[in-house]
Amino acid sequence: MLKNAVRREMFRKNEKRHKIYASDKTTNCKPPKVDTKRHEKAQKSGQIDRLITAKGLKKYLLTTLKNLRKDRKMREYFLCIYLAVFLFTYTFYNSCVLSFVLSFSVLFCGKMYQKDKERKRGETLKLQFKDVLYSFSASFACGRQLEEAVGDAVENLGMVYQGDSPMLTELGILEKNMCQNGADECSALREFASRCGVEDISGFAEVFVICRETGGDIQKVIEKTARVLIDKITIEREIQVYMSQKKLEGKIIFVMPLIVILGLQFLSPEYIGVLYAGIKGRMIMTVAMAGMIISGVLIKRISDIRI
Repeated sequence: MLKNAVRREMFRKNEKRHKIYASDKTTNCKPPKVDTKRHEKAQKSGQIDRLITAKGLKKYLLTTLKNLRKDRKMREYFLCIYLAVFLFTYTFYNSCVLSFVLSFSVLFCGKMYQKDKERKRGETLKLQFKDVLYSFSASFACGRQLEEAVGDAVENLGMVYQGDSPMLTELGILEKNMCQNGADECSALREFASRCGVEDISGFAEVFVICRETGGDIQKVIEKTARVLIDKITIEREIQVYMSQKKLEGKIIFVMPLIVILGLQFLSPEYIGVLYAGIKGRMIMTVAMAGMIISGVLIKRISDIRI
């Protein structure tokens, strides 16, 4: 009996120790903090390192050339940039051969084209989502479900926009996932928001999912959310319209020195010919060109306002 009592006491002590150790292990083991900025910098530096290598450079150029063959808009975009770079470099170096060679640097603008394309698509989706919110609020006010509201939105937007509209395409995929594939409303709406990649659409999807999970009054919440998002999109659109004038002024300020230099080349080539002859003149024009590029980047960043 004494031995059994001792064994029981030892078993209890060991069980307490295991519980304390497990609780300390779960409470004190915090997940390591991830520095997002450092991670982004490391990712960018890794991309630059892969691009600098010969294999990475060759692969990047081959993919860019393949995309140029397939995409007509990309060819037009690259042609416009090529002509702009040719004129820009010719203004500062007065050499057709050097400008022709330097203009081929546009082949490294593939990522810039993709970012510009995604930005334009996001702006189009955000602007067209305003009409979708109007249609959703009217449908939910009539007591319709999300599937019926999406079908009404497709019909309403089809009378306003063309068939290749990005919002109509995304709404068609959303309707197909819910009606034909039998997907859940919350998961289908979250997938729709992730495909669009717009902050306002993601916020609307999260509000809808929270209402479904908590059992809130979805009609009032959706109406209020739609009103807030519509006001935000309207204010952002007004700011963009106001800033378009400032962007035009910035472009005029950027182009004026080029016009002055080209005018001097045409009217008085002897006066400005010193800057194109000799090492000192080339260095001065190179510094001026670098200053022009830096000023253009600063003008673009200052005029780019996001809400």
